[in-house]
Amino acid sequence: MGKARIRTYIHVDGKYFIIVTDEKNQAGKYSLTVETIEDFSEENIFVILPKSWYETKIFFNDYISIIISFLILTLLVIIPITLIIKKIKKIQQASKIHVQNN
Repeated sequence: MGKARIRTYIHVDGKYFIIVTDEKNQAGKYSLTVETIEDFSEENIFVILPKSWYETKIFFNDYISIIISFLILTLLVIIPITLIIKKIKKIQQASKIHVQNN
C-alpha cells in the first residue's frame, strides 16, 4: 500500500465520485483524508480526540486496544471508589468502638 497525494480545487458545486484503482489488485481498506482545519479547542478536544482514536481503531479492526483501554478506564474508576468505601468503613468501625468504650 502506498500513499498518493493529489491536490485539486473544484470550483463548481455538484456530485463527484472518487474511484480508487490498484495495479496489483490488492484487497484492503482505503482511507481518504480531506485537508481541513480541525478545531481542537478546550471544549472539543475531549470529544474529537477520543472519537478519532476510536474510529481509527475500528477502521483497522484493532478491537484489543479498545477492550484494554475500556478495562483500564474501568479500573481507574473502580479502584479509587473501592478505597474510599474501605476507608469509610474503617472510620465507621473506629467510631463504633470509640462509642462502645465510652
